[in-house]
Amino acid sequence: MVDTFILAFFSFDSGGAPDPQGWFPVDRTFQDTFFHVDDFAGLPGYAPLEGSRSMWCGVRPSPSVGFCNWATLPGYGNNWRQFFESVDFPVQGNVTLSYKVFWNSEPCEGDQGQVSYSRDSGQNWVQLPADSAAPNCTPNVYDWGPDSLVESFTIPGSGSSTIRVRFAFVSDGTWSDEDGLWPTDGAIMVDSITVADSLGVVDFQDFEAEPLGAHQTNDGHWQARSAQSFGLDFVDLFPGTGFVQDGCTFNGTNAWGFFAGSMDNYACGGHPEQAAVPMSPFRGQPWPLSSLYMTNEVWSPFIDWTQDVDGRPVPATATSAFLDFDVYRDLPLNNLVFYLWHVRGVTGGCPSTPWSSDNLAYWGDQTDWFHHREQVADNVGANPTEVQVALQAWDACGVWCNLFGNGLCHSHAPLFDNVRLVRVNTTGPLWGVSSSGLFQDNFAADGTKTGTVRIDVALDVAVTGDPKVVPGDRAAATVT
Repeated sequence: MVDTFILAFFSFDSGGAPDPQGWFPVDRTFQDTFFHVDDFAGLPGYAPLEGSRSMWCGVRPSPSVGFCNWATLPGYGNNWRQFFESVDFPVQGNVTLSYKVFWNSEPCEGDQGQVSYSRDSGQNWVQLPADSAAPNCTPNVYDWGPDSLVESFTIPGSGSSTIRVRFAFVSDGTWSDEDGLWPTDGAIMVDSITVADSLGVVDFQDFEAEPLGAHQTNDGHWQARSAQSFGLDFVDLFPGTGFVQDGCTFNGTNAWGFFAGSMDNYACGGHPEQAAVPMSPFRGQPWPLSSLYMTNEVWSPFIDWTQDVDGRPVPATATSAFLDFDVYRDLPLNNLVFYLWHVRGVTGGCPSTPWSSDNLAYWGDQTDWFHHREQVADNVGANPTEVQVALQAWDACGVWCNLFGNGLCHSHAPLFDNVRLVRVNTTGPLWGVSSSGLFQDNFAADGTKTGTVRIDVALDVAVTGDPKVVPGDRAAATVT
C-alpha cells in the first residue's frame, strides 16, 4: 500500500499578495557575540583564571533554540569569528602587554586563539607570537590544549602615539562542541590584562566589577564583538512580474529572491534593468572582511511530522519523505552563486538534529523553473515531532573564485517557490542516495564507441587543493 501525506505546502501567496506563510530570512554570516564575563558557577571543571570572574569566549548549556541541540556544551561552535578589542590607548615608548590565558580547541585545523595589536586604529594588525614555547601546528596561536599561560610581550615604540589590542578566536566549519566531534573546555579565556608604557600602567582589567554576561568593561576601554555580517536586506518576496524570466515557463506568483536593494545589476547577462544577487564589497580585502560573501537563507516554521495538513495522523510505516520546491536557475558555474537546501528534525520545540542535506551546492545555466525533489527521511533523525526546512542562496566566491569561475557576473537567481513536504507510507528499506555518490557517464579510453570504459563515481576524491582530478571507483548508498 502506498499513501501520501502532505505535511505542508507553501505557495507564498494570499489572494495574489505576497505572504511569507511563517517563513523568515536568516543571514548565515551573522553570529552572536560570545566573549563575555563569567564566574563559571555550575560548570564543573571551569574556574576563573584569577579572582572570581574572567572574560570567556564560550557558551554555557542552554535550552534556547539556537543552542539546545549542541552536542557537548559548555564549549564553542563552528565558524566562529569572535573578538575582544580595546580602544586606542595613548602610549609613549615601548609598550608591555601581559595577561593570563587559558585555551582549548581542535588542534591543527584552524580553530585557534590569537592576540594582535594595531598602531593605526585597527586598519592593520600585527599578530604576536602567542604560546611561542609550545610546538603548535600553527605558530603564534593558541590551539589544542587545554593549557594556560601567563604571557608578556614587549612591543617596540613607534612613530604612532596610540596602540589598540585585540584577542580573537576563530574556528572552521566542523569539529567543535557544536557538533560534538571535538569536545573542549571552551575556546579561550583571558584575565588580568595589563597595558603599560614607559610611564607606567596605561590600562588594567580583571573583570571583577563587571556584571556577569557583560560584553564590555565598565570603563568602556574594551568591547567584545563578532565579525561583521553581510546583512539580510536582500531577502524578500517578489511578484512574478517583478523579475526577469527568460525561460519557456513563466511563474506569475510570488517567490523568494535575494536581490532586494542590491546595487549590482544583471547587465552582464543582458538585463541591466534587473537587480542581481549582490557582490561582496569586501572582495580582495584582508581577512576577515574578505570572507564576507552573501550566505542568506529562508527558514520555514516548524512543520508537524506526525500529521498531514488535513489532520490525518501519519503512520510510523511512512518511512519515506520528500522535499519538493521550484527554483529558478540562471546560475552558470562561472557566477559561483549556488542554491542549497537543508532540513532538520525538531522535538519538543528544540532542533534534535543539525541542519542536514546531501552536502551539494547546485547550479545550472538553464533559464528555467526547475522542480527540485529530494528524499529527506534520513536527514531528520528518528521520530521527530516536527521538522524545519531551509533554502539558501550562497555566493561561493570566497571559496572557489579563480578556481571554478571568476564570480564577476551575478544574475538574480536563485528564486524559490512552491515548497512541499510529504511523507509516503511504504514498506521495505529506506534508501538514501546522493548524485555525487553514483557512477557517472564516461568514454572509452581508445576513443571508440566499443572500447573499455572506466567505472568512475561522480566525485573527485583527491585531497583539497590537489590540481589532479581523481574520480572514485565505487558507488555509495545509505540503506536504513
